[in-house]
Amino acid sequence: MTKLVAVLFVWVCLILVVGSYSGGAARVIEPSSTRVVEVVEEPGEEDGLLNKKFPSNVVFEIDRNTLVAPYKTFIATVRDYLKSETIRGFPSMNRQLVTGTDRYGLIKVQIRGSPVSVTLVIDINNLYLVGFGAKNPNADPADAFYYLTYSAQNPDGYADAVALFGRTTQPVRLRYEGSYLQLGDRSRVPLGRQPFIDAIQKFYEHRNPNDLKASFLVVVQMIPEAVRSGYVTNFVGDKFNNPAPASVTVTDVENNWSKLSKAVRDAAANGNLQQTIRLSGLEPITTLRQIQNYQLVSLLLPERPRSFSDDFDCCSTSRIQTI
Repeated sequence: MTKLVAVLFVWVCLILVVGSYSGGAARVIEPSSTRVVEVVEEPGEEDGLLNKKFPSNVVFEIDRNTLVAPYKTFIATVRDYLKSETIRGFPSMNRQLVTGTDRYGLIKVQIRGSPVSVTLVIDINNLYLVGFGAKNPNADPADAFYYLTYSAQNPDGYADAVALFGRTTQPVRLRYEGSYLQLGDRSRVPLGRQPFIDAIQKFYEHRNPNDLKASFLVVVQMIPEAVRSGYVTNFVGDKFNNPAPASVTVTDVENNWSKLSKAVRDAAANGNLQQTIRLSGLEPITTLRQIQNYQLVSLLLPERPRSFSDDFDCCSTSRIQTI
């Protein structure tokens, strides 16, 4: 019996070692041994999608039994991809702007056990959710890329992202921008596993474009905002099984990502902030240590030319959200 156990142990170890050097995709496994996050080692063409600059394609699978741990792993994976350097102890995005279609990253979300699958498009310069692609034979159009209005001055600013999809994909510009002012009231839209599944389902069906605002609110907060701030990630994690709308503190954190990032960059050598930051429900923020302890900033917005954007925060009237 002892020999049998020893043989089995060696056999399992060999499988693990071979698997770790076999190339291909690195995977994060749920306790049920079902794939949740897949990182494609060599970016390229997959299912007609091209992704050259985002470090790799990410696939997130979810169903009603998915645990919170795989969700947090998924968020950490995206965050790690976007990290370029460390500033004052905080992971930071790239200071250099990526231009053209290379500035877009793709995140594929699948509802396990169903044909539902959508590809989210994000701007890797600022983590704005640009839109989504969906192939649904029962929808009209069946193969579409829906993108948010970029701004009143340049409504089709995201139209070039359609080049990431196949030639048969039809681009459709939504009539609204991605600001929270246009997407709706966050205090009325629950966040959690089931709301996320419902949002992806609506994206896949894309029956009524005007009915997608609440879905955008869910996805924006549960992916880009969560990548920007561990405080948001933890809130979603706490509500994963029992959905609830973002708290006032969460929305304050979302609204102040650029302000918090600047506070980190401009902090004194001793870690004191130049100005006190006040967020609902938290003590006054005066030090870098507090920002770290509360996980208010998990991915820093670096200093960029002013002409790039005057305001990265969610409630800007000309932007999609504030991640």
